[in-house]
Amino acid sequence: MNLKIKTSPSLVDLSPNMTGSSMGSTMQTATAVSTGKISLSPNIVTMLNYRINAEELSSRIYLSMHLWLENKGYLNAAKLWGKYASEENNHANWAREHLLSYGIQPMTYPLAEVPNSFAGLDDIIRQTHAHEHHVSSECVELSKAALSEGDMNTFALAQKFVAEQTEEINKTQTLMDLLEVYGTERLALALLDHAIADLL
Repeated sequence: MNLKIKTSPSLVDLSPNMTGSSMGSTMQTATAVSTGKISLSPNIVTMLNYRINAEELSSRIYLSMHLWLENKGYLNAAKLWGKYASEENNHANWAREHLLSYGIQPMTYPLAEVPNSFAGLDDIIRQTHAHEHHVSSECVELSKAALSEGDMNTFALAQKFVAEQTEEINKTQTLMDLLEVYGTERLALALLDHAIADLL
């Protein structure tokens, strides 16, 4: 699996190519370690290590958004994105714990640089919504891979990721709906930040 780290002016995107055997110049391909009768395939190990890196990167993105929002006075939104950052780290731990349960050491890879400035609260909402859709598609690919290999334990984990992403997309869609209602004028965004308190 090739891991391509692409930097855009608005957001960092990790896009896996499922046909390769390496994770890019800065990442090593992990190998499966058998612990008794049940083991994980090299492909699943690689995908899980990718999931760890991607979740860590999501946390870093949301932390940057949190700090920008805090600095600009969007205090309720800052709290919400700070919560998102913490949640993404927890998701990375799901994959780590799964690997460790098979006696496989999770990899700690470098993280791509994330943006530190944004066009506004509306920009952050749109980027977050798009990012969660992207992550959801990756989690579906992990689920498909595990099922195709008959790896039901990893499939159960992947389904946990998919279910979590359904909730995340619902949350970000609510923010998109609120953005449409309030608009993007300066005062409107201040009122939107006030409304976000109900989502905390």
